[in-house]
Amino acid sequence: MNYSVDLQAIAYDKAWWYLLLLVLLGVIVILAFVFIKLSKKLKTMDKEEPVTKQEQVPMRPILNPVMIKNNTLQEIAQIEYAYGQKLIDSREACLKLSIAVRLFIKNMTGREADCETYAELRLWGFDALTMLMENLYGLEFAGNLELDASACINDAKGLVARWN
Repeated sequence: MNYSVDLQAIAYDKAWWYLLLLVLLGVIVILAFVFIKLSKKLKTMDKEEPVTKQEQVPMRPILNPVMIKNNTLQEIAQIEYAYGQKLIDSREACLKLSIAVRLFIKNMTGREADCETYAELRLWGFDALTMLMENLYGLEFAGNLELDASACINDAKGLVARWN
């Protein structure tokens, strides 16, 4: 005996094919929309001008610069003492110096120096800061090499002491 299911052709119900076609068209439209948005965004990113040097004036008023300087110099002195007594190695000394100097710059200018990379800090135009951060980077990321951090400690003290 033949059943009606056996007599029907495969995919006999055309409504399923139309539904599948509509879903595929919807996916294509959504992908095209996303692609157009991304290409427009990429074109505008290409047209943006590169970052130039920022102004060298503080972005907010400094409440007590003398206190900020003194606190930072005390912190650097503590780092120097710990490094001189071999309580910390050169890498740890440089990490602590970097944090201290970045927080000092942040407190003195209001800029987010604690989140900036060396390349971004270089664009600020502070030569002493640029040289210090370049030296600190070399010692911070040197791996297991035991290098002397004394020069960086002296540079950090000089930077903080001369800051206007």
